[in-house]
Amino acid sequence: MPDGSIPKDNPFVGRAGAHPEIYALGFRDVQGVAIHPRTGKLWTSEHGPRGGDEINAVEKGKNYGFPVIGYGRDYTGKPINGDKTAQDGHGAAGVFLDARHRAGRHRASTPGSCFRRGRAICSCRRSSGERSCASC
Repeated sequence: MPDGSIPKDNPFVGRAGAHPEIYALGFRDVQGVAIHPRTGKLWTSEHGPRGGDEINAVEKGKNYGFPVIGYGRDYTGKPINGDKTAQDGHGAAGVFLDARHRAGRHRASTPGSCFRRGRAICSCRRSSGERSCASC
């Protein structure tokens, strides 16, 4: 809501023991949030452990799994969560994209979110040199 109030149709309103302001849960470490300019759908990018970054199309009331399920490996190389990537009641089928990007020896991260419009690639740059802007 523009005024910061909790929408009456939020999925956890009236649920015993739940905070009514929660829209979805089970996120590990959200790094970026964007609303798709054409569909109005909410998307998040999450920083995960080695190979476990996620891009999610967020749906009302869904549980995206953390800490019960997840992708990637611990930084020691051992599996996380018993290597479980699915479990009933966790995750939203069809909206998870495994974003395991590699850049040389180092894994790229998901520092923010935006939707590119048009055919040209945005030419703006942050001070760090990476491409990013609110209007791309």
